[in-house]
Amino acid sequence: MVAFVSDRSKPEDQREFHGPWVTPSSLEEMQNDYQGWNHLVTDLFPLIEKPEHWALHDLLPLDNWIKGRVALLGDARNLQAPNCNADTAPEFLKVWEEIRRTRANKQMVHSRRSGDLYEFASDFGNDYSKMGKEMETRWNWIWDHDHQADVDKAYALLKERGF
Repeated sequence: MVAFVSDRSKPEDQREFHGPWVTPSSLEEMQNDYQGWNHLVTDLFPLIEKPEHWALHDLLPLDNWIKGRVALLGDARNLQAPNCNADTAPEFLKVWEEIRRTRANKQMVHSRRSGDLYEFASDFGNDYSKMGKEMETRWNWIWDHDHQADVDKAYALLKERGF
C-alpha cells in the first residue's frame, strides 16, 4: 500500500529536503493522518508490517544533459544513447539530447502533476468525475509516441552532421 503526501508549503523551485530518505512510521500515525477516510482504506492499515515514510524527490526540467566532460546517462537522465565509439560519443549524445530532452522534461513535469492529481492538489481538487476523465487520457501522449520517428530524426541529424 502506498499513500502520497507532498509538502507544498514552498514553490517547486524552492523545495529542498534535508534528512533521511526513509523513516519509520506507525499504525497509530497512519490512523491519525487518515482519520475520517473510508474504512475500505483504513481497514488495510493493520496489514502493513513495517510502515515507513519515504522521501520522494524530483527535479525541475533540465536545460541540458551534458556539461563539459560530464553527461547524465541511463536512469540518471533516462537517456538511451545508441552504442557508439568514444570518438563520436559526444556528438551522438548531443543529438539524442536534442531529440529527447523536451519529452523527458515533459515527463518529469507530468510525473509531478500526476502526484498533484493523486493528492487532490491539482486544479481538479477532489472532483472525482473530472479526475476520472483526466485519467482516461492522461498517459496517451506517452503510450502513443512514435519512438521510431525519434530514431529516424537522430539518424537524419547525424547524417546531416557528417556521421
